[in-house]
Amino acid sequence: MNILLPKTINDEQYVVHILKDTRILPRVINNSESTINFKDFNTLLASEQKARENIVLQYKNDIINVIRNDYFEAGIISQSENYILNIANTNNYEYIRDAANNLYLEYYNDSHILTGLLIMMGTLSYEDALPQGQTMALGLLQHKEISVRDRAVQVFERWNSKKGLDVLKELHCDQEWLQDYVNKVIKYLEKSGKE
Repeated sequence: MNILLPKTINDEQYVVHILKDTRILPRVINNSESTINFKDFNTLLASEQKARENIVLQYKNDIINVIRNDYFEAGIISQSENYILNIANTNNYEYIRDAANNLYLEYYNDSHILTGLLIMMGTLSYEDALPQGQTMALGLLQHKEISVRDRAVQVFERWNSKKGLDVLKELHCDQEWLQDYVNKVIKYLEKSGKE
């Protein structure tokens, strides 16, 4: 079906033909016609992967050094927090999250390192920490060390996002004071948390 629409450009008349249900299908290109050399492409991908791994390794080394030399006290901005505040930006969030996640897995039994990682992830926004920050905080809500569990709840509080409410509502702590804290954070987020 042709639809004729009159158009005027600079007082000249012309007709536009619109064909209903007209589709242009892509032409199939075989390997001999392709301009992509797959050997070179795979080499390029391997090179990019290696460069990415090197960047993550550098962040991992920086983060572990900052945390090892850090002291965490309530109400005082730590070196770990300052590190994230000074270096984190949209260009490197992914590297930082990956480096932190690698350290989380490597140092799961070291409460000092875990505390530093939680502080760093809590310094990022909820969205910027996705998904590694949330995964770490969730995993540490059941850690053997009470201080690490407490810090994991603090991260959800600091993110101030209602997106974490479902997780916190399902949390049942064996320490009454920690469950009371979780309940207070839930009420706070319900009332004042960001959507």
